[in-house]
Amino acid sequence: MLNLRKLEYRVITGTKYQIPSAKYRIPSTTLQHPATVYNRPMRHLILLLLLAAGLQTSIAQNTPPHRAAQSHPRGVEMEVRDADLRFARETAARGLDGWMDSFADDATVIAAGRTVEGKQAIREFFSAVFADKTYSLTWTPTRVETSADGTLGYTYGNYEAHYGSTVRHGLYVTVWRKVGGQWKVALDLGSPLP
Repeated sequence: MLNLRKLEYRVITGTKYQIPSAKYRIPSTTLQHPATVYNRPMRHLILLLLLAAGLQTSIAQNTPPHRAAQSHPRGVEMEVRDADLRFARETAARGLDGWMDSFADDATVIAAGRTVEGKQAIREFFSAVFADKTYSLTWTPTRVETSADGTLGYTYGNYEAHYGSTVRHGLYVTVWRKVGGQWKVALDLGSPLP
């Protein structure tokens, strides 16, 4: 008679219980514990592949990205951050004139669903906005990145615009380019939050 309890025990624990009758004999690999089904070389190969993948991921996470000019990583990023903060301070203090001082001559602004190119066109576009004495704009950069050669960078963060009693919050991106030793705005765009 087939003893199902012993058969169940063998399947769960992986012990080598033999069924006495040849009529009910089941190949031993079918009843082995799942961990013993894989042969040792296959287990070693899988373990080696997992170890190699883990090591590669660890190395990639601990290796800084390649930069051609390693002398500037934090210094240039701080310059761009400071330029963005100065841009915000001057805009808050001097309005349109403070806003315009940071733009390059060939800058572009994307605002109100259109592209405005050139410093003079940007001044004309924003003159009506800044003419409203209740208007104020403040922003804070939350991220700064620079190119490897230290001539381009970008900042992005949060802004707050006040129009009388209306307050709008949004996100902005400013692309900076070094012009004559100073960081100037090459591209500026904002996106209001819904």
